Amino acid sequence: MKENQLIKNLSKTSALIGATTAASSAATVQITLTGNILTNTTAMDFNGDVTGDGIDDLGATTNMGTNVVSMDIAGSVAIASYYVTSNLFYAAGPSAYASAATPQTISDLIPVTFTDSRINGGVATSGFLDVTATNTSITEHSITLTRLIFDEMNPAAPTGPFADPLPEATLVPEPSSLGLLALGAGGLAARRRRKNAA
Repeated sequence: MKENQLIKNLSKTSALIGATTAASSAATVQITLTGNILTNTTAMDFNGDVTGDGIDDLGATTNMGTNVVSMDIAGSVAIASYYVTSNLFYAAGPSAYASAATPQTISDLIPVTFTDSRINGGVATSGFLDVTATNTSITEHSITLTRLIFDEMNPAAPTGPFADPLPEATLVPEPSSLGLLALGAGGLAARRRRKNAA
């Protein structure tokens, strides 16, 4: 009897948590990315799991050279480079560039599509990767992925401009995962009761 009541209470609690989270979340949010950086002096540290669910969401093609680094993600190319005549770097598209003396930094957004069961019910969601390209000297260049921006209430890409920072996404397990958690807790309670009765 107590086990059944425990399962019912856990199920109600999980439903309330899901409803409260959905009601209190801001629509456009970000996931802050750490460690995703490409430089022309070290190996690429790229983590394709940008949502943190253990599954790679994105792939990247990278190029490292003495005077250039580039990263191609979802058909958009970010470039940080130096040329003999001037210092140039581009980020996330042919029109985003700067020409001036080093050091320079420029940020831009790369459109991406990803899927995570905890976001928009597991439907493919469109958003943006915030990319920063930097040249700190003639021979030192880097590209950094800083955050993933998306609408947690709508799988369509949100419209900018975007504040920096945005609220961090609060990713909760989907209802079926919470239900499994409740069943597991009920099973543990039943096992404990049998053990105590023996």
